[in-house]
Formats: sequence, C-alpha cells, structure tokens
Amino acid sequence: MSSGNASMTVGQFRELAGAVLRTIPDDLDPTIAQRWIENQEELRDALHQALKSGGYHLFVNYDESVEDAVKAGHYDWANPNINPHNFSTTQKGSRRVEMKLIHFGRAISSQEALKEIDRMGYRPAELHEILAFGREYPEVQRKFPIIGLASVWRDVRDDARVPYLDRDGSKRNLNLNWLENDWNEICRFAALSN
Repeated sequence: MSSGNASMTVGQFRELAGAVLRTIPDDLDPTIAQRWIENQEELRDALHQALKSGGYHLFVNYDESVEDAVKAGHYDWANPNINPHNFSTTQKGSRRVEMKLIHFGRAISSQEALKEIDRMGYRPAELHEILAFGREYPEVQRKFPIIGLASVWRDVRDDARVPYLDRDGSKRNLNLNWLENDWNEICRFAALSN
C-alpha cells in the first residue's frame, strides 16, 4: 500500500485495534477511563493525537542566550521576566528535534498534564525549545496557546510560573502563567520524546 489515502483492510484494522487494546496501561486513571467511556469523541481525539505521526521539526540552540532567542522570535510583546537571570538550561549545544503539541481537549491542571505527558512517553518542553518553536512556526500560536511546562521560575511571592506562547488579537506574545493554574481546553502542551 504505497498510497497515502489507501484504506486499511479489515484484517489490518482488527490487528491495529488489538494492538491498541494490548497497550492500554494497567494503571490508567479510572476517572479518565470512565470519562472516555461516556465521551467517545474525547477518546477518539486522544487516540487521533496519539496515533498521528506529525510533529514539528525545529532547530534548538541551547547555547543561545534567552535574550537573543526572544529577539529572534519577533514577538509583539514578551514578558520582561523571561530573561537569563530567571531562566537557564542545563542542555548544551544545538540539535534538530521533533516537538509534539499535545491537546487534551479539556481543562487540565499542570500536574495532571505533566503526568499525562510522561505516561505518553514524552517530556515537557523547556523555554529554549518553545522559543525555537515560536521562531520557526510563528503562526501556530495564533491558533492556541502553547505551554512549556519544563521551565519554572519562582517570582518574589514564590509563585511558580511557566512560559507559554499566546496571542492577543493578531499580536504574538510570550508570557508567563502560574504553574498551579488549570489550563483551558484550547491549550497545547509542547513535548519532546524522552
């Protein structure tokens, strides 16, 4: 089957369905399982997201200063607390990576999103990675907020904040939000393979 729009055979479909069933984790949260039983559209969306092969390929220079990475993104506004003093990386060098934008299709806490991202075999993106994404794919953040949960800064009140790409009308913004907040259903969580 070389054609991209060829249909699966009945046998292939059954084998795939069996493979999917065998890989459902034993420790799947029962509340998530029940929600998917009651809302099969949400289950379909979760499976579609998991089975889609498409990700975003981008070049990340971890040695680039935060200031230079922000400038290269040409944001209409950037939170001034996103700076080298508040955010750093332990990664070195530069490389091409594939980033997934994980969509849960519902409001979700940062902690629950982190748990789900890990369960899916990914790690959350850090600041340098979402800055590289904003530079290479500037229009995507006009559709939905893109959150990088791996980079956390504590403000003067000791509130944990994480960076995200967003829009304000037609403007592209780079901002911070509280880690303890719930994220609304439109948000996407930037993630990379472990």
